[in-house]
Parts: sequence; structure tokens; C-alpha cells
Amino acid sequence: MRMKAKAIWVLLFIIISVIHSLAQPRTLVPDNFAVPDSLVTADFILRPLSVKYTEKDYAAVMQSLDHLKGVFGPKSDWPQPTLTLADDQWDLEWHEKEFAKRTSFTYTVLNTDETEVIGCVYIYPASKRDYEVEIAMWVSQSSFDKGLDKILFRTVKNWVTKAWPFKAVAYPGREISWEQWLSK
Repeated sequence: MRMKAKAIWVLLFIIISVIHSLAQPRTLVPDNFAVPDSLVTADFILRPLSVKYTEKDYAAVMQSLDHLKGVFGPKSDWPQPTLTLADDQWDLEWHEKEFAKRTSFTYTVLNTDETEVIGCVYIYPASKRDYEVEIAMWVSQSSFDKGLDKILFRTVKNWVTKAWPFKAVAYPGREISWEQWLSK
């Protein structure tokens, strides 16, 4: 009887351990990897997304509602015209927590004097098994009109290749069509 009780406790311990490990988000990068805290270029600056950018981020999103539809895929309904400043702050808090936990990394894209948010870059765990990460990004409508979207993409792609430990990177909607990405 004692052996049976002990076996049940061992099995219970294993089950709880597995559940606990599944509930803990895995870090996206090794513990010894120094996550870049910025990227400064002649055209823009990337900084970790933070709630301190809420008002500027909200302004960039709201002035570009139609332009931003589809950034996260054709079925994405972000951003909604009903988005509030409080909703945006909650979203930025979430991204900030993920960054601190090293489970994903979101950077705000600022103009060169850091007075305006002009976009965002998202480095997420890949949802497809052939990739390590998937990267999305956007710039505001006015920045897009100035040609900054292409510059941001080219710069981020080069930065990720040189400064990050990823070998299999996906850029859905850019280097792989959404149709192909969603069918994988």
C-alpha cells in the first residue's frame, strides 16, 4: 500500500511539474544574450516599447487606422477605431512585461529627436515550426508616405541578422505572403 501511495505522489509530482513548465513562458533568447536596448540610425531610433510612450504611440496608431489594417495578417482587426488611450496603455504594459521576461521583444520606432512615435517592431516566437521568430512592423501613414517603411524593414532585417541569435526568421506579409504563411 505504501508503494502505491508513493507511486501516486511521484506521478502527481511529475504531472504538476509538466503543467508548471508548460505554464512558464520560454524565453526567446538564451539567458546570456544581451538584448539590444536600442538601434540608432540616421532615419529613426528603436527603443524598447514602454508605457512612457503611450500618448505618442496612441497618436501614431489613431492617425493611421486604415493604413495599419492587416499588419498582423488579413484576419487581424487591429487597430479598432474604438481603441482608447487606456487600451493602448494596457497593450504597452503587456509588451513591456514580455520584454522583461524575454518572451518577445517589441520596440517603438521614434523619429530621430525622439519626440514622435512613428512605428513599432515586434519580435515574436514563431507560430510555424520551421522558424524561430516572426517579425512584424509598421510605420505611421505619414512615415510610410516618406518612404520609411522600406527603410525600416531593410534596417531591421540587417539588425536582426547581425545583432540577434536567430537563424530562422520569418517576415510574414513581407518576404512571405500572408496566404503562404497562413497555409503553412
